[in-house]
Amino acid sequence: MTSVPALSTATGDAATTAEAFEAFDQAVRGHLAMEEEVLFPAFEEVTGMHGGGPTQVMRFEHTQMRGVLDQMAAALAAGDLDEVVELHPQTVGQVG
Repeated sequence: MTSVPALSTATGDAATTAEAFEAFDQAVRGHLAMEEEVLFPAFEEVTGMHGGGPTQVMRFEHTQMRGVLDQMAAALAAGDLDEVVELHPQTVGQVG
């Protein structure tokens, strides 16, 4: 697993925050892609649940998660580190 530097809003270190967010963003998006490309199709094949069921719900959650990641990236680009930190909890409970 990739080590992610801690966010540093106390010192206002935008470069460290950007580096940490980039690692976080890549890790989460990689996780979502692995589930969608490998795990979900395998689950659907074994269970016969195509086009519905838990994987459909999780795909929806993944779409929401990508939206939050996009919001975090926009906030970071605008220099709003507080917004990045406020949005982060939305990413924790949604990973499928």
